[in-house]
Amino acid sequence: LIVILVALFISKIVSKPIVALSNATTSISLGNFDVSVKNSGKDEIGELTRNFNSMVPQLKERLEMQETLEVAKQIQQCLLPGENPTFAGWDIAGKCMYCDATGGDYYDFIQATDDDKNLRLVLGDVTGHGIAAALMMATARSLLRGGVKCGDDPVQRLYDVNNSLVKDTPLGWFMTFYCLELSADSSEIRWISAGHDAAIVVAVDGSVSEFDGDDIPLGVNENWAFTGKGPATIAHGSVIVLGTDGIWEARNTKGEMYDKPRLIEVIQKNRTRAVEDICDAIVDAVLEFCGDAPRTDDITMIVARRS
Repeated sequence: LIVILVALFISKIVSKPIVALSNATTSISLGNFDVSVKNSGKDEIGELTRNFNSMVPQLKERLEMQETLEVAKQIQQCLLPGENPTFAGWDIAGKCMYCDATGGDYYDFIQATDDDKNLRLVLGDVTGHGIAAALMMATARSLLRGGVKCGDDPVQRLYDVNNSLVKDTPLGWFMTFYCLELSADSSEIRWISAGHDAAIVVAVDGSVSEFDGDDIPLGVNENWAFTGKGPATIAHGSVIVLGTDGIWEARNTKGEMYDKPRLIEVIQKNRTRAVEDICDAIVDAVLEFCGDAPRTDDITMIVARRS
């Protein structure tokens, strides 16, 4: 009998902290992080209790960070176009996929004048990704929309945006940028490239050309004199693709890059499809190429066709 009583006593002593840990775990699962378990000694259970108590505030902090990132993600998604534009003579679509909750890629459709005769397709890529890149992207968007919508000369607007970014962003941070201006009255286009890769043009017959530029990225040198390019004439049915390097620099599990020849081939094969479908085809092709390799950069594009 004495042995049984001693066994029950020891069992109670051993199980009490375990029950306390179990109850605390249940409380956390219900969203209550203001819990702690009384330290029960210097044995293994005591060590487990101390580890548990130090884990709880860390877990709470991480969950709060996740909630903050989710809010930031929702805010940044609101900064991207909610729908594709309707513009006479052109079919236009855009698509953006961030590799993290937030990113540094940006695209927009900005009416250039009050008479709805000119539309600017803009696309940018901030160095890096995550919260810092997202903040610079949001800053650039605000600066661009501050004047372009009022009909400003895009060259002058880019000059002002660049100077603001040079002053307000850390050394080493910059944004490549491309602006393509379309006209509802003609097949002529004009463009500016600030350190960004050339726009790819695929004609009805599948032939390929590019619209390049020779300016530096935004945020590098103050008072840089940007130069506009064009005009160039786009034949009916031709497809123009603006993209960020997250497309052609995506890598598969072997470390191989997707590269531009594959991108051009996808555009050629899908050039007669709807512009939204071309966007989807590009994304699908990149993801299929990458396989199980983790994405390390954002993927963003604008596709336009002269109709």
